[in-house]
Amino acid sequence: MAKAVAAAHDLGVLHKDLKPANVLIAPVSDSKNSNGQISHPQIKVADFGSGTMAEPSRLVALGITNLGFTQTATQEGTLTGTLAYLAPEVLAGHSPTASADVYALGVILFQLVVGDFRKPLSPGWEAGIEDMLLREDIAEAACGDPARRLNSAAQLAGRLENLEARRIKRNELKMAEQRALLAERKLSESRARRPWIAIAVALLLIGLGASLVLYRRASRERDNATRQTQIADSVNRFLANDLLGRSNPFQSGKADETLLDAVKRASPGIDRQFANEPQVAARLHHTIARALDLRTDYPDARREYDRAAALYAQSEGALSEDAIIAQLQRAALEARSYQEGTLALGKSMVAEQEARIAKLPAPRGDLMVWLATARGMIALIGNDAQAAKDNFQAASDRAATVPAIDENTRLALKQRLAFSNIRLGNGAEAERLFRDLIAAYSRTSGPDSAEVLRVRLNLAQAFMIQNRNAEAVDEANQIYPAFVARLGRDHELTMQLLSTRAQCEGTLGRWEDAIRDGLQVHELAVEKQGPSSFFAIASLADTALAQCRGGHDTQGETNARRAYETSKKAFGERAGLTGASAETLADCLIGRNQLDEASRLLADIDSKAVAQLAGIPDWSANIDLAQAEIAYQRGDYAAARKHVQLAIPVFSRADAEPYQKHRLERLLAALDQRMVQSR
Repeated sequence: MAKAVAAAHDLGVLHKDLKPANVLIAPVSDSKNSNGQISHPQIKVADFGSGTMAEPSRLVALGITNLGFTQTATQEGTLTGTLAYLAPEVLAGHSPTASADVYALGVILFQLVVGDFRKPLSPGWEAGIEDMLLREDIAEAACGDPARRLNSAAQLAGRLENLEARRIKRNELKMAEQRALLAERKLSESRARRPWIAIAVALLLIGLGASLVLYRRASRERDNATRQTQIADSVNRFLANDLLGRSNPFQSGKADETLLDAVKRASPGIDRQFANEPQVAARLHHTIARALDLRTDYPDARREYDRAAALYAQSEGALSEDAIIAQLQRAALEARSYQEGTLALGKSMVAEQEARIAKLPAPRGDLMVWLATARGMIALIGNDAQAAKDNFQAASDRAATVPAIDENTRLALKQRLAFSNIRLGNGAEAERLFRDLIAAYSRTSGPDSAEVLRVRLNLAQAFMIQNRNAEAVDEANQIYPAFVARLGRDHELTMQLLSTRAQCEGTLGRWEDAIRDGLQVHELAVEKQGPSSFFAIASLADTALAQCRGGHDTQGETNARRAYETSKKAFGERAGLTGASAETLADCLIGRNQLDEASRLLADIDSKAVAQLAGIPDWSANIDLAQAEIAYQRGDYAAARKHVQLAIPVFSRADAEPYQKHRLERLLAALDQRMVQSR
C-alpha cells in the first residue's frame, strides 16, 4: 500500500481519502513465479475520486484525458476524506498534502497490526502493539505533528520492507548492551590488584558510561517523542469530538453554524477539559490562534495567542520558547492588521521577546525563524522594504535547515520574501518567485488549493507594478470568485485582491469599475477593521482618485480629504499612506483650481515613503507633474517647464500609466503653444 501511494505521490497525485475500504486485494493462485517464489495477492489502492492531480500537464504530455481525476476545491468549513484517517492539520483547516496521506497509512498500519479496522488511533494505542519497531513506525507515520511525521510513503515502505533486518540489528545492540552490563558486574566483583587490570576496568567503565549517556539521551528523546504523540492524540481527539462534532446541529444548537463559529465556541471548553494538561491546552489555543489569524479575525486571534503563551509559560517556565513563538506570531499579526497604533505595539512586543531570547543559552532553530519573520513583517509594514527582504531571506534560509518547520511554512516564508520584492519595485523578480511558488504549491497542495490562490493574488500585484494592468485585471477576475467562496468577501486577502483590481482598472481608465470596486473594499474594511485601518484609508483614497479623474469631482474631493485626514491622525504626517492620500487630494484640488492648498500638500509629502509603499521607485514623478500643472495654471511657465522636465523620463515611457502619460502630453502641448504665442 505504501509503495502504491508513494508511486502516486511521485506523479504528483494526492489521494486524500486513504482507508481500508479504498484498498482492493486481487487474489492469485498459490503457484510459484519464474523465480521459484510464491506469488502473493496484489494490493491495489483505489478510489482517487477525492484526489488531486497536482500537475495536470503530465496527463496532456502522455495523451491521457483527465476524466478520471476529479479536481475539487475544498470549501471553507468542509473536508474531503474519512474522519478517523484525516491528519490533525487537515482537521484544523489546512490543505491536504502528501504528509496527510502518510498519516492515513499510519492509522491503517495500526489497525492491521491489532486486527481491527474499527479501532481508532486513540491515547494508549501502544499497549496493543508488542513489536517495539512497529510501535515506532506507527508513531512516526501517524504523528499528530506533521513536522515530526515520516517524510514520505516511500520511507514508510522502506522501513516495513526492512523490518526483519531492523529486528536483527536491534537484538544485536541489545545483546551487546547486556554483555557490557554483565562484564561490568563481574569486574566490580573482582579485586583488581594489578595496575593494568585497574586501567582496563577504568577504560571499560568510561566506555560503558558513554554508552549509558547515549542510552539515557535516546530514552529522553523517546520519552519526549511519546509525550508529543500523546499531546497530538489529545489535540486530535479534541478536534474530532469537540470541534468537528459541533457541526452536528443537535450538539451546537445552530443549524447553520460554520467551522469558524465552531472554533470560537469550542475554545472556552479547552481549559475545562485540559485543566491538568496545560501543555495540551496551550497547543490547542495556539492552533486556534493560527487559524483565526489566517482568517484575519484579529481580536479573537489575539486572545488565543495570549492564552496559549500563558499556558506554555505555566507548563514550561518563564522562558518557554513556545510562549515566545506565540508572542512573536502575535506581534506579526499586530503589524499586519494595519490599524492605528498596532505597528508600534508589534515593535514593542518583538523587543520584549528579544530580551527573553537573549537569556536563552541556545535558542531553538524554529524560534529564530519566527523572530526573523516578525522582524520582517514589522519592517514591511513600517515601510522599510529592504530590511523586510533581508529578514524574510534569513527566515527562509534558516527554515530550510530546521526539521520542525513544515514545508508549507517554508513556502509561506518564500512568499513573503517574494512580496518584499514588490515593495522594492522588483516586479520581474517578484513575478519569477511567485511563478515558482505556484508550481511548488501545486505539487504539495494541488493546483486549486488556497495556497495557490494566495500566490496568484501576488502574481496579479507583480503584474500591476510592471504596468501590465490588463493582465492583472484578467488574473484578478479569474480568481476573485474562488476567494469569495473560500475566504469570504471581508477577508484581508479578498480585499487585497479587489483593491488590486480597482487600482488597475483606474490605471486603464475604467473609472466606473474602479469606483465600484474601491467603494466595496472601503465598506468592507470599515465594517471589519474600522475607519482608521490601512485598507479603509487606502481604498477610500483610490476611489477618490478614480472619482476625480472620472468626472465625479465633488465626491472625489470629499473622499480624498477624509482619507488624508484619517491617515494623518492614524499613521502620522510622514507615513507613506498619508503621502499617497495627500497626492490624491492635491490632484482633485488642481482639477478644481484650488492651487494654494494643493501646493502645500505636495510640499509636505515624503515621496520616498510613498515610493516604497507603492513599489514604484520613481513615484516622485507624480509630484513633479502636479507641481508643473500648478505652475502652468498660475502663469509661471518657466517653473512649469522646469518641473515637467523631471516628469518626462517617467511618463513618456511606452509602459507609463496612460492617464499620466496623456496629462504630460497635454501640458507639454500647452507649454509649446505658450512659447509660440510669446514670440
